[in-house]
Amino acid sequence: MADQISVDNLVMILNWSSEPHGSPWVHRQALHFLKEEFLHVMHSPVLHDLSKQYLIQAIRSDFLQVSPRRIGAVQIARQVAVEIARLFRWPQRLPVLM
Repeated sequence: MADQISVDNLVMILNWSSEPHGSPWVHRQALHFLKEEFLHVMHSPVLHDLSKQYLIQAIRSDFLQVSPRRIGAVQIARQVAVEIARLFRWPQRLPVLM
């Protein structure tokens, strides 16, 4: 299955492999694929189906594959990912009003 990973089936494989009945090895391979094919994923419709957890994990990775001229854009994307993570955690700190 890991050798069949493509941009089109990446989200499905990540979701399946992260389930208790999934495969941790296939999950690692899918994450590796995401990091290697990051720019292709970012420019495909799959981006909208990718969970924020996987997107942030890929952006924060030291093994993200990008060309040297895109390093600045990736550094900005890493900062954006940190801010997105903070933004998603922000409502969790608010008191619940009933």
